[in-house]
Amino acid sequence: MIDDQMVVTAGHVVAGADSIEIIGTDGRRSAGDVVLFDPDLDLAVIRTESPVGSPLPLRPDDAAGGETGIAVLPRLTGEEMVVEVADVSVLRPANIRTTDIYLDEPVERDGFEIEGSIDPGDSGAMVVLPGGGVGIVWARSNIAERRAWAIDLPATLLAGQAAALSTPVGTGPCIR
Repeated sequence: MIDDQMVVTAGHVVAGADSIEIIGTDGRRSAGDVVLFDPDLDLAVIRTESPVGSPLPLRPDDAAGGETGIAVLPRLTGEEMVVEVADVSVLRPANIRTTDIYLDEPVERDGFEIEGSIDPGDSGAMVVLPGGGVGIVWARSNIAERRAWAIDLPATLLAGQAAALSTPVGTGPCIR
């Protein structure tokens, strides 16, 4: 959460969604609208109708190699939302060459490579280093165990401009 009614996640998590419900760690539920959807960056911001938790502070500095922190991993267990954390280490900043979430177009994303216990389904987890949240997990390696990648948070979110995002936007088709 980047404020008490704004959640940032990976874009592929919400791609094609007709409706979205956010469950806070205290069990509160709120309908949400995607107000930012970027399939190239693989980023989405959801505005909830009511508060669902406490925001994490964001830090304006990019992740640097050698830093350590955590990935905040929301887990839905039945009807209950549980938040786990995984220790992570930043291996290196990276200009990530990949494709958009639909595998249609080549794109580049600023981000960083991390080492930690990131599992399938952890996409959208916030990486928190000293000073606050710095990125969103979007992929884990299928080759190197305990290896994953996170994208840097866009400057507009870091500058507090997320509060101005209020108009719902489309989320494109579901991922193939």
